[in-house]
Amino acid sequence: MVASAVICEFNPLHSGHEYIIRRMKESSDCAICIMSGAFVQRGDVAIADPYLRAQTAIRAGADIVLELPFPWSSSTAESFAEAGVNIAHRVDCDMLFFGSESGDAEFLKSAAEATLSPNFAQNFAELSKTSLGTTASFTRAVALTLGMPDLQINANDLLGISYMRAIQKYSLSLSPVTVKRLGDGFNSDTVSGNGYPSATALRRLIREACDDTYALRQILDGTMPADALNMLIPHCESGNAPADMDRLGAFIHAYYRLADAEELSNYAEMSGGLALKICRTARETADFNSFFDALRNRHHTDAHLRRALLFGITRVEKKDLAAPPAYTTLLAASRRGCEYLRSIKKSCGIELVTKPADAPEGRQRQLAHKADSLFTLSLPTPKDAAYLLRYSPYIEG
Repeated sequence: MVASAVICEFNPLHSGHEYIIRRMKESSDCAICIMSGAFVQRGDVAIADPYLRAQTAIRAGADIVLELPFPWSSSTAESFAEAGVNIAHRVDCDMLFFGSESGDAEFLKSAAEATLSPNFAQNFAELSKTSLGTTASFTRAVALTLGMPDLQINANDLLGISYMRAIQKYSLSLSPVTVKRLGDGFNSDTVSGNGYPSATALRRLIREACDDTYALRQILDGTMPADALNMLIPHCESGNAPADMDRLGAFIHAYYRLADAEELSNYAEMSGGLALKICRTARETADFNSFFDALRNRHHTDAHLRRALLFGITRVEKKDLAAPPAYTTLLAASRRGCEYLRSIKKSCGIELVTKPADAPEGRQRQLAHKADSLFTLSLPTPKDAAYLLRYSPYIEG
């Protein structure tokens, strides 16, 4: 079988995601989604548990949903992309699909090549010392290396560059396929009615209207596949969605009031005096919102700050992100997906776990359990720490 992969979050799954899955199915026999688990790349909780989001993907046409595990699911574009590409390669995928604002595969390939050059490394190192921040420094370094000083790169294109960079860096046989983004912009917080909303806008609507599911259904009609909406609504009614990081705010604030800045500086995303600033600011502010507002600065994006707070609590080290995933969890599969998994049983280069409780002992399992324990406290009706350990993959009948 020819297999295609997409590295995704489906947070939540919407019409644009369904379009990418449809494109994958047109070009391959098996569509594999490598999807973030309980925490996503913005350093935030996913709006619903990974098993619900995986089931919506299968109902939208995907064949297999594998977990992009924590902490890579919440890391920078480079680590996020490298882990996802690594899993796609190890489950024998032939193609890697990804959304792109530009849809210009040749430009993205050239930009990816540029990031592997000594000139880029020098430019990025110099720019990182300025007040631009990591993402802006990366974009600017790419522009200077390509000799295009006015170049602007949007969020999905930055991820696309990171995917292509990982493929080139490790000389993998994956063929990248760009899918031009349709509809609203990546960070748009309103729904324009064109049928292709941003996940950002949908999350805002779901969290604001979740107490009135009749109104929520009317609001979301046409923005998501019908099956995805029909599965989400009961989760909202039962208190199993939407998850919200704000429910962890008091705990996060208190944790950093009591934390030791010197110890925190050893964890990922905490360098450059950020650990000291976080601890000092936690003691100087009265609640989580004022704490986070006071942390904002020109050097760090909000996503960087959320990742730092999350990694400090779960004790994620830089070496954790530098290592490849030891295993991935099967979240859902169609009949075609099960057939594909049987066909690669001998050639598969990564351990596939069907029950989280059976995951191999080690650092990845320890960090995953910490993240899942936090996630279950962010639900409208909190659950015990082992709640997600009891899940099994959804297998389409």
